[in-house]
Amino acid sequence: MGQLHFVALGVALGVISSVPSGVLFLRALQGRRVGMGAGLASVIVSFALMSVAVLAVRLQRREMTLVFGAALACSFLAVWAAGGMCALGKANPGRHNEGE
Repeated sequence: MGQLHFVALGVALGVISSVPSGVLFLRALQGRRVGMGAGLASVIVSFALMSVAVLAVRLQRREMTLVFGAALACSFLAVWAAGGMCALGKANPGRHNEGE
C-alpha cells in the first residue's frame, strides 16, 4: 500500500470519527436536548476509534504513521470546521452578506 492509500484511509476514518459527536451537534442545532452523558460518550468513542486506528497503522507500517495521523486529524477538524460554519449561520441568520 502506498502513501495515498494511507491518506485516503486517514481521511475516511477522520470523517467516521466525527460522526458520534456530529450527530449530537446536529440534534442540538435543531433545538433538541442533548445530555452531558451522551456528549461525553461520543467524545470517548471518537477518541478511542482514532487512537486504535493510529495504533494499528503504527504496528503495521510504522513509517506511515505521520501521514495517516495527519490525514486523520485534518479531516476530523475539517468536518468540525464545517459544523462550526453551520452553527454560525444558524446563530446569525440573514447576516451572510455583511462584508458587502
